[in-house]
Amino acid sequence: MRSISSPLFIEALGKRLPVHVRGNGLLSLLVLGPATLFEKPGFIPAAWDEQFTIYFVDFFALSERSSSCHYDCLQLEDFVGAVESTRAQLQLDTVVLFGHSAAGVLAMEYSTRYPDRVLFNILLCASPIWGGYKNKLTTDFFQQNASHRRHRLFMRDQRRLHKIDRVSFVHSYNARRAYFYKYPRQMFWQNLWDHVVLDEPLVNRYFSLIQNFDFRAIAYHTQTFLALGLYDASCPFYMWTDDVAAMLENIEYYVFPDSGHYPMLEEWQALTIQLRAYIDRHDFQRCMLSVTDQSLLRAV
Repeated sequence: MRSISSPLFIEALGKRLPVHVRGNGLLSLLVLGPATLFEKPGFIPAAWDEQFTIYFVDFFALSERSSSCHYDCLQLEDFVGAVESTRAQLQLDTVVLFGHSAAGVLAMEYSTRYPDRVLFNILLCASPIWGGYKNKLTTDFFQQNASHRRHRLFMRDQRRLHKIDRVSFVHSYNARRAYFYKYPRQMFWQNLWDHVVLDEPLVNRYFSLIQNFDFRAIAYHTQTFLALGLYDASCPFYMWTDDVAAMLENIEYYVFPDSGHYPMLEEWQALTIQLRAYIDRHDFQRCMLSVTDQSLLRAV
């Protein structure tokens, strides 16, 4: 649990970053990835506030950084170290990591290095394998399963992308909306990244570092709740159910039938019900009480 003296700012990756806290639950949920995006209303359901105290720390938001921090020298271990440093600065004994999409890699990598610090992970549409393998699989899934309307929309968005002089991460992301969403024409998805200002060099560095990630090559033993979308071409569900099925000993996965890449938005009620049942089934609340009791004893 969080100490009363926990800071409102933390230092990580050469930046001084604000910490925003929501909820009053017993479990400490640390949001990885573009936390500024997930802090928007609805991205993490308000119903979660009863079971979680949620910490939003955005490594990827644009902010002033130390001149001694050179992004081109960063390795994936540095991002993992930033998560551990954040946990320590917030004085959290154990955390639940929230990793959506590419941030799921960071959650998995952290858990292999600091397994005793993670109660369990919540992964949403996080691919277990990256690089050329993922690119081919996502393309094949889209070609074989997307509707004609989604195909036409993708081609149109790609033509528009090629006319942009300086392509940003958000430009590229929006040009692939047909891959991400079951109903990609909805205005909500087009405005998804509004008011989120990213540190583009840091984002690009992170994505370059996770291209070699392969779940089959790491020793992953963390209890995990995994949410997948049936219509998600960016993370086809059978990457988990088929390709790494033999390694899912501690992972419980759920394929949400009316979702694309954002089941916490598209089917938030069904996801919340499944997550609560998962927490109850594993008695994580009692585990957290035990950890809290031990912390109090150490303090005495």
